[in-house]
Amino acid sequence: MPTTDLLFFVEHFRLAGSGAENDAVNLCRSLAERGYRVHVLADTADDFENITVHRGLDRAEDVMASIGRPLTIDWGMLRPADLHRIGGGIHRHFLRYNLAAYPRWMHWFKRLEWRKSKHARSLACEDRILANANATFLPISRFVAAQLQASHVPEERIAVLYNGVDTDLFTPERARRGRDEQRARWGVRDGDVVFAFVAHNLRLKNLSLLRRVFSRLHREGHPAKLLVIGKHRPAWRAEFLIYQPTTPDIHSCYGAADALVHPSFYDAFANVVFEAMSCELPAIVSDRSGVSELVTSGTDGIVLTVTEPDSDARWLDQIRTLATDEDLRSRLGAKGRQTTTKHPTGQFVDRFVEQVENKIRERNSA
Repeated sequence: MPTTDLLFFVEHFRLAGSGAENDAVNLCRSLAERGYRVHVLADTADDFENITVHRGLDRAEDVMASIGRPLTIDWGMLRPADLHRIGGGIHRHFLRYNLAAYPRWMHWFKRLEWRKSKHARSLACEDRILANANATFLPISRFVAAQLQASHVPEERIAVLYNGVDTDLFTPERARRGRDEQRARWGVRDGDVVFAFVAHNLRLKNLSLLRRVFSRLHREGHPAKLLVIGKHRPAWRAEFLIYQPTTPDIHSCYGAADALVHPSFYDAFANVVFEAMSCELPAIVSDRSGVSELVTSGTDGIVLTVTEPDSDARWLDQIRTLATDEDLRSRLGAKGRQTTTKHPTGQFVDRFVEQVENKIRERNSA
């Protein structure tokens, strides 16, 4: 039974419905179940059984001293640590990718914003972390690993660790319970085909592309509906648009939809895509999302570009095809479910534990 103290640095340690917000909590629970003494230092946090929570990231030195010699794990590029889980990418590269979400005439203004203190502080902290020759980095995808290498982190200190999905929680059977009732609440009619889009940052996740595509489909008379799920209601209205506020019962949304669309300009991974695929929802995903590395386009999902001149046309064509081909939706959904079963959360925890134990041995031999 392991006896090592693990100290996680996490900005917000809370369960929040689904998606990336829960990753740290679920991992810490699993590590505690496996016998590790798990400590969490966070600015905001809820309490969980068998996890010792310390509040206030500015108290890091005092907390480490009180524990003894914990193995430190940074969750979000917050401060130097032994292990860094890179789930959101590298801020310097994120800023560059983020420009694609804005008209070209705004790029100069956005670059001026990078000089603001919040960005400067993030970049300075990030540079200190990346320069730590003793740290190991666990990027969430090869997409993020490439950003680390471009930031001069040696390849031998990088180990790609994809997120897993709880395939016992996100199941087609559970998702489809109450499908008819949910669609009725949304005002969906028989014959309508609902495409779900799950996002809080509507600009970065490229809702504008979907607005153009679904406007065209609506003019053509296609029965395609766009379901936007997130914290923010779109500022515009349309007959094809359905809005669903963020809900902890995301399964019912996946089950009541017919496909998922995720045309993000930047996403280090995108848990929602894997969750939807696990519920047998066919997914169309951007090539700028790390999860696309686990999708074989045309077999278990569809991967499309979002930055080429003909990107709108490609998305229009594929969404139109899915909207009219129920058999294709079924085939892609079934294959997508098979893909997610190869990446269960238990496997993710196993691989994380391997990295923890490697780091413990490395530290003890130093």
